[in-house]
This record gives sequence, C-alpha cells and structure tokens, in this order.
Amino acid sequence: MSKRFFSTIKWPGMLWGGVPKNETVCLCRHCKVTVHDLSNMTDEQIAQAVENNLLRRQIKQRRTGNLFAEIIGSLDLDVPSTETISRANRVLSAYLGVMFLIYCATFLWACPKPDLACAVCAELIVFTISIFLILASAFRFRSKLPRSPRWASGCLSGLKRSVAIFENIKLAVLAILVILVTVDFSAFATAAFGNTPLTVALYCIPGSQLVGFHPAATLEVLAGAYVEHKEFARAEKLYMDILNVRIRVFGAVSGPVGALYSDLADLNVRQNKFDKAEYWYRKSIALSQAPGGPAPTGRALTGLATVLRQSGRLEESEQYYLKALSVRAQLYGTNSRQYHDTQRAYQQLLCLKRQKKPSTE
Repeated sequence: MSKRFFSTIKWPGMLWGGVPKNETVCLCRHCKVTVHDLSNMTDEQIAQAVENNLLRRQIKQRRTGNLFAEIIGSLDLDVPSTETISRANRVLSAYLGVMFLIYCATFLWACPKPDLACAVCAELIVFTISIFLILASAFRFRSKLPRSPRWASGCLSGLKRSVAIFENIKLAVLAILVILVTVDFSAFATAAFGNTPLTVALYCIPGSQLVGFHPAATLEVLAGAYVEHKEFARAEKLYMDILNVRIRVFGAVSGPVGALYSDLADLNVRQNKFDKAEYWYRKSIALSQAPGGPAPTGRALTGLATVLRQSGRLEESEQYYLKALSVRAQLYGTNSRQYHDTQRAYQQLLCLKRQKKPSTE
C-alpha cells in the first residue's frame, strides 16, 4: 500500500491524547467523532455497544491491544457481524442446492429411471425443508436470557469467537464452490446449445480438477445418461466435446484422451458398429505406443480383441487377448476382476475356435 494510505490512519497513541482514562465515551479531538474506551467498560457494556452498532470508528482496546480493530475503525469500515455472515452462508448454501437440483433434473430428463427419480424427489424434499428452516430462523424471536456470571463470560466470549471464525471459513469455502459451480454450469449449458468452442473454453478453467474429477465431469455424466437411455447420437456429440476439452487440458498423447477413445469405441459397440469401434480402440492402443505416451491399458486391448472375435478374425483376436491378459496381470494381478473379465472373453474365443475346427476321427 502507498504511504498516503497509511498517513490517513490515526494510530492508538493519537486517538486518545489528553483523554482521561476514567471516561468510557468521549469526543476524539483529532477525528471529531465519538470514541469508546473498551478498557473501562464491562463485558456486558461492550456487548451492548457492539449490538447497538455504536462502535463504528476508532476503538481503543487496551486489554487485548487489537490494532486491527483500530485500523478498521479509523477507515470508517463496517465489519460484517456474525449474523450477517451466517445469513450469507445460508444464501450461498441455498444457491448450491438449487444448482444441484438443476443438475439432477437434467440427468433425470436424459435418463428417466425410477431410482434416479426417487433420488431427485428425496433431494427436493430435503431442500424444501432446509429452505423452510432458514426462513423460520430469519423470523425467530430473541429470548431474554439471564445474565451470565462473570466467570462464564470469558468462556462465552471464546465460544463466540470460535463460531465467528468457523462462519468466516465456511463463507470462504462456499464462495469458492459457488464460483466453481457457476463456471461448470455455464459450460454445461453452452454444451446443451451446441456452442462447442465456448464449452471447451469454460471447461478448461480449472474447476472440477480441483476436487479430484476430470474436466467436463458433469458433461461426461450426462453423456453416460444418454447412453443408458440409448440416445447414442446425443451421447456421441457430447463425447466429442469432452475429447476436445481433454486434448486441450492434458494434451493429445495422454491417458485421459486414450480412455475417452475407449469410451467412443464402447459406444459404437453398443450400436453394433464394429468398424468404427475398431478404429477408436486402435487409436487408444496407438497412444500407448507413441513416444511419451501413457501405459497400455487392458480395456482397449480386450475391447479390440472382442471386436475382432465378433468379426471372425480369430487369430488376430487371440493375440490381443493374450496382450490384455499380460497387461492386466501386471496392473491388477491374476485374482482381480479385470483379469477375470478378459480371461472369460478369451475362453469364449477358445470355445469358438474349437467349434470351427474340423473334428477328426
């Protein structure tokens, strides 16, 4: 900050020059405003003064030496109260709840299933009850509690400070989440309207990666919902948008891009488009063979072997099954589910080969 900024701040020694110590309220000769001396006030008087919004400018706090409070007071800034921060937290929580409901409703529209509908209805009920409780707390009546003894005032003061710190931390976390959700939903909405360049640009902003998800994670969930509902054309369009995002974020030769190639291949397998499925599986496998590429995955190898088996190319299919078994044995072990899935598909190939082999007497 500039020297001119600090020159406007009247430091504690200047605030109370010539003022008798036994006075709690006086007129500051420098600022011409009413000043409260907390060192000569009881805890009840301080709480009453703060509640009545009397402490707005300079504060002389000789007990704790809180210089920050005096600087804020000299700048004539209104520090938000704990109640104001709590109200802001409730508003931000309600905003996040509304956004979550919009996401769930979109997924339900893409894939109308009874279990998902029940989950959305339950979430709507919980959200409605939460809003009702927030509104009820906003109009609550303050009860007059008996004055606490002096020995308990210190504990209560410490508890209030802890609550205030917690509310401030909660406000910061909620504000970050609101920003991330707003950016993600903006990209989500632009994808629905087909604006691919803007969708890619918004999803490339670090958002879902900060919480452990891939970029465009919500769009990937929506694409999966379209696949479950057999809306393959819509799903493929979303997968291509996700592919553009991953290429821009991770690079063309990366593991997430290879995984999405396998997703596109699986999508074509469900449509019995084996030629296109083979194309995407081979692209995924080619990434692991490129310089600096990711490690080979048994998913693409197993998928390609299955496509080749269904196309009648049994010898080539067996080669890829054996490669997939080797990769999955190294990555997951021979007792893993992934290894047994590939082994089961390989046994189907062996049975098919025995059936086609002419029987000899």
